[in-house]
Amino acid sequence: MNNASEEYQRKYTTRENLRFLLRGFWQLDKKQMLLSLTQLFPRILLPLFSLLLSRLFIDCIVNHRSARELIVATLLFILVFGVLRILEKHLEVSTTLLGVKRRHQYYIDRFDKLVTIRYDVLESPNGRKLTKNSEQFIRSENGGARAFWDHFRVLLLDLLGIAGYSAIIGAVQPWLIVVVLAITILIFWLGQLDNRQQVNKYRQISTNYLKHIYLQRTLRELTAGKDVRLFGMRPWFTAKRHDVSEERFAIDRQYGRKFTVYETLTAVLVAVRDLTAYLVFIAQVLQGRMSPADFVFCIGLVMGFSNWTLNIQEKMRYLDHDLRECDEFRQFLDLPDTQLCDAPPDQSLAPCRVSFDHVHFSYPNAKVPVLKDVTFTVEPGEHIALVGVNGAGKTTCMKLLCGLYLPDQGEIRIDGKKTSDYRPGELLQRFSALFQEYVSLPVSVAQNVSMLPEAETDQARVRFCLQQARLLEKIEQLPDGLETLLDKTLSENAIDLSGGERQRLLLARALYKSAPIILLDEPTAALDPLAEQEMYLRYHEMTHNRTAFYISHRLASTRFCDRILLLEHGRIAECGTHQQLIDAHGSYAKMFEVQSRYYREQEEA
Repeated sequence: MNNASEEYQRKYTTRENLRFLLRGFWQLDKKQMLLSLTQLFPRILLPLFSLLLSRLFIDCIVNHRSARELIVATLLFILVFGVLRILEKHLEVSTTLLGVKRRHQYYIDRFDKLVTIRYDVLESPNGRKLTKNSEQFIRSENGGARAFWDHFRVLLLDLLGIAGYSAIIGAVQPWLIVVVLAITILIFWLGQLDNRQQVNKYRQISTNYLKHIYLQRTLRELTAGKDVRLFGMRPWFTAKRHDVSEERFAIDRQYGRKFTVYETLTAVLVAVRDLTAYLVFIAQVLQGRMSPADFVFCIGLVMGFSNWTLNIQEKMRYLDHDLRECDEFRQFLDLPDTQLCDAPPDQSLAPCRVSFDHVHFSYPNAKVPVLKDVTFTVEPGEHIALVGVNGAGKTTCMKLLCGLYLPDQGEIRIDGKKTSDYRPGELLQRFSALFQEYVSLPVSVAQNVSMLPEAETDQARVRFCLQQARLLEKIEQLPDGLETLLDKTLSENAIDLSGGERQRLLLARALYKSAPIILLDEPTAALDPLAEQEMYLRYHEMTHNRTAFYISHRLASTRFCDRILLLEHGRIAECGTHQQLIDAHGSYAKMFEVQSRYYREQEEA
């Protein structure tokens, strides 16, 4: 509950967020925005004309006007009423289109931001939270980007209605409007208290709902379904569901009493205001200073005024929610960017010399650093294996080298130049990386190799790289050859490659870029040990003239490397060739012996 009730920290004021949203609509389409605002006038005039029509009927009946006058007046009002209604509906189309167009533009802004946002920021807890919440701002049908303009216009409508009706009531009875406005201010103050409680309740319910969704999703997943049944976990889920339900009931009970008090006080104030108006107008009728028709008209004005003031509370709550989501969206847009490498690969770059000089690094909110005083140098063209247990910092080293992370202390140099001194695009030109989680685009095989638009893809080079990766024969047997689409999620005519074929495609991609530094972070983890070793040997053969880093938990796969660096407790604990580390009888030798014994037992079995 503590987290649920935690106060949301806004970066921008309400006025700044309101100005940001309004400026966005104005820049998108000034004409439609103005047309949309003109819809407010028919909405204000329609109820006013209804009151005038009622006044006219009563006046005609009381004063015994002719039927002809009554019919003409009625037809005139019906005509005006119909024109206003048609105009309102016509302008509503502009309002809807404007909201849809603005939301689409926000989708584009968010997409462009996701492409350029700095990787370490995107991966951070705050970056993930803002990324998720920024999507809610766009996708929500009842709030955020889509509904803001509707909520803002209706709020303007309420304010204009209050102003217009106040002016008419004040002209009829000046001191009465003072009483009405005073009571309205009290109602507004109660509404603000109610709004705050609604926001607090929403936060707590949102946290409770996430727990409910977790339980539902877990039971729905097939993987969890096996454990639930095999290990008899039903009592745990049943008890947890009961706890979540009780938590929700407690929230409803807690705020239900407060809302009852607010609603009761509001109803009393509304009753006092209406009763005061009735008494004043009845007294004027009895004194002969007001006709029955004017009485009906003025009472209608007070009732209309009451509706405007009651509606404004709800619209302000909606608008506050929209502005809060906007604030999160703006914080997402404010996250720092990095320059991406959009230029074609520079194939003239020579193998690089890489050095880590007393590098330290910690993840946000982590109590223990991942890397502590890491220092090593890799010569141009040298092949290095980074090994160690899970969490030793192997992948972190590679992300620091690419510039995806920034070191807390120390320096990383490529050819003697600090990575922080490179332009991001210039730095990324020097790397070709193969990770365990690879990216396969729903485009042709050729584009998946080049990672470039079709017009910029060198088909001959693609063919050569596929041949080097021993995948060309397989691709040429397909009906569409290099133009065969991958990823069946978007095309029924696409194909899915096997695990080994995907690894060869990744190798061809790395060869196509021809970067001077190759990073291989367990790209073959899904393969069996023998297939992994064969693939690594293939990588080694194809990248003999480049600086290469290999990461693998299977130590036998990296025996061919020039040197092996063992990361332990955030430091380089051992360094040497495979045989040197075996002869040293240290941690590497023990790890290798354990794995070797396991594979020997497997073979004997």
